[in-house]
Amino acid sequence: MPAGSSISYTFSVQTINNQTNYVNQACVAATQTDPNATNNCATAAVPVAQSDLALVKTASFTSPLKIGDSITFNVGVLNLGPNVGTGVVVSDTLPAGYSFTGASCASGWTLSNVGATYSCTATSDVAVSAVPVTILSIVTQVLAPADPTVTTGYQNTASVTSASNDPVASNNQASVVA
Repeated sequence: MPAGSSISYTFSVQTINNQTNYVNQACVAATQTDPNATNNCATAAVPVAQSDLALVKTASFTSPLKIGDSITFNVGVLNLGPNVGTGVVVSDTLPAGYSFTGASCASGWTLSNVGATYSCTATSDVAVSAVPVTILSIVTQVLAPADPTVTTGYQNTASVTSASNDPVASNNQASVVA
């Protein structure tokens, strides 16, 4: 390569894990002696978009709860940022002890279910917001416990997942006992 000239290469890559930043390093070498080997490498940091998604879950029912009563579980999601959430899915699996009556998703979300798991999938990116928005509502009816000695309610847990890197996984689930 003649002195004073340059060559550029462009690469497109796909990330393979949820680390926060990628660092790319390129180096050049030659068969001739280089009088300044300290400038033969360069690095560039590539930040990965992050979305700290969190859940809030409530159960709406008349107390004291009795067999046959109706309960509505509401699952809210918030995106604490700093970037929009992509490929966001909110899911709730009903435990034994409830009979499914109905489910719905907020506008801009699509409802699906597999067995006792009901999910709402965002049809677009989820904006950054510190205010939870109810995404999934499930209406159930309380059944008699299989074990008559059980006197506590049933625990119901929801979760949120996304294609975005979530730096705080500990707030991606929420539970209530009813």
